[in-house]
Amino acid sequence: AIFVAFTEQTSKHGAPYYILMVIMVIFIFIGCIYSYSRDMFGGKSIARRILKQKVVDINTGIPIGGWRSFKREIIIHFAPLILIELILISSNKDRRRMGDNWAKTIVVKDKS
Repeated sequence: AIFVAFTEQTSKHGAPYYILMVIMVIFIFIGCIYSYSRDMFGGKSIARRILKQKVVDINTGIPIGGWRSFKREIIIHFAPLILIELILISSNKDRRRMGDNWAKTIVVKDKS
């Protein structure tokens, strides 16, 4: 919204426009990276740290890394699957979603 408002008030040329474009691309890039790798470090995203949770391997209990974090999150980005995710979570006794089943992970309380 800030980008649109700024470009409507100024011409689409010149340094301020290009600086804002670069800043916007950086924020989008950082957002995408975080979206797919948020549980990569110790199995904890920022929200999971606040809620004292972590994502671990279902068999070993070891916190997940980058590839598993990516596998968990990629499914949620396909809009038609969101409804299936909600049904799966509500009907599954472990409350695991499709991403968890695919990556063989589970969210647990963090004891530390």
